[in-house]
Parts: sequence; structure tokens; C-alpha cells
Amino acid sequence: VKIGELELGDKVLVAEDRYEDVYSFGHYNPSGIASFLRITTVGDQHVIEMTPNHLVLVNATRWIPAALLRVGDLVTRMKHQQQVEVSRIETVTRRGVFAPFTASGTIVVNGVVASNYLSLQDKHEFLHCGNIETPFSFQWLSHSFTAAHRLACRRFVDCSHETYDETGISAW
Repeated sequence: VKIGELELGDKVLVAEDRYEDVYSFGHYNPSGIASFLRITTVGDQHVIEMTPNHLVLVNATRWIPAALLRVGDLVTRMKHQQQVEVSRIETVTRRGVFAPFTASGTIVVNGVVASNYLSLQDKHEFLHCGNIETPFSFQWLSHSFTAAHRLACRRFVDCSHETYDETGISAW
């Protein structure tokens, strides 16, 4: 299923080799036009497109913005947490901007492990306060700050009718 065809409640593969419900979208804008990085792995086996600030798992240990990826870096492939080498990165323009949220904060797209989240500071893996880099990754920060939303959707509120503004940002 294409990301743009996902709906709230659909089950998707996540990093832990299991399926989780899409409980929300951080961004849902079918008509939005944006620049994406098209990341291709060796042998053209896996292709994933994401915005430059979207986080991707490298070396099975670090969540970095896609803009920091370089040819030769290793992204994590779902099957047995294998690492696969990035062979090409190019910029493309696409219609439709989607960021499905899962309980784990991860999603597997075309076999590659990606985050539900993005860096809130251009080209930074960790939060910067002025010239100081904190130990807080944007993966950790984003997952922590969405905890209340996850809990509400799982236990207290029917989030299946969540709405989004004209730019695609959740009303939550």
C-alpha cells in the first residue's frame, strides 16, 4: 500500500518486525507539493522518498535527518535488521505529504526502517540550544512529546476521525 493510501487504523510494519495501527498522521496533505530525497540502496533493491528533515535509521543505532545521509552510509533494512548501503540520493518533487504515526514511532517503507518523526532543526540529529548540542535526539524528543497523544488514542479517545488543517497538520 502506498503511504498516501494509508488510513487511520490501518496496520503497518514497524521496526520491531511486527504490525501496529496508524493512530494519527503528523502530516496528512494529499494535495501538498514538497521536495523529497529519493534514497536508493545498492542494487536498486530499496527506494525510499522522504523530506530532508525526516529521520531514518542508520547503522541500526542512530536516527538522522535524511539530509545528513551520504552515498555509502548504511540504512537499516527490516529483514533481520540488515544494513544496506545507500548508492544514490537525488531530490524529487512530489504531490502528497504524509507522516503516519505508530505506537513505536517507526515504520518500514519499501523495506527500509524510517521514523514517524523529523528533525525540528535543519540538518541536526540532536536538539541544539544556541551553540550547545544536547544529548536529546529528535527521535527521542518527538516520541516523548507524542506520548500523551498515543495514550489518548489507545485508551480514551476515538482518534479514527482526526482532522487536519489546510496544510496537513493534525488538529490534535
